[in-house]
Amino acid sequence: MDIDLDRYGISVVPIFGKHFKTYAKLFGPDALRKKCVIITDGDLTIEECEEGTHEDDPIEVSDDEFGSNNFLQVFKCPVTFERGVTVKGTLPMLLAALSECNYPKAVEAFEQGITDLEAVTDDDVIQQMLAPLREQTLASAERCGKSRFAQIASKYTDCAFSLPKYIREAVEWIMEDE
Repeated sequence: MDIDLDRYGISVVPIFGKHFKTYAKLFGPDALRKKCVIITDGDLTIEECEEGTHEDDPIEVSDDEFGSNNFLQVFKCPVTFERGVTVKGTLPMLLAALSECNYPKAVEAFEQGITDLEAVTDDDVIQQMLAPLREQTLASAERCGKSRFAQIASKYTDCAFSLPKYIREAVEWIMEDE
């Protein structure tokens, strides 16, 4: 999105595990009056998702799950992070990470996927074509170690040309009124 988060005083704080409520309590009208975004995944399988839901679609989060308010919003994809982050615009980033991990079969699949998706604009077709790449991303991350794979992929964010919807919406929300 070409936004210098540091320039806007925005910090990315990794929360290892699911201990969001502890941090969520820090932001609100009766606490720190600073905006905070929680970006998380839903860990559903695609079969468990509502029909027509794409894996990078934001899903509704009840206000009482984390205490959302004017200063705190939660953006969540329905599936595990590795599947939700695998969108057309992140394939070059993931390809670079897979190359560094020395996973030649995954690299070959991603190179072919990038080529095959170049001219495709129909969202339903894109989603179908992404399905095996999402499986490959998840399998590769589990093989490498999910945290380690995420750290490796993060080195190549400059290769990505778009973000998953739920992450883009989180950034847009926190940037409002800036």
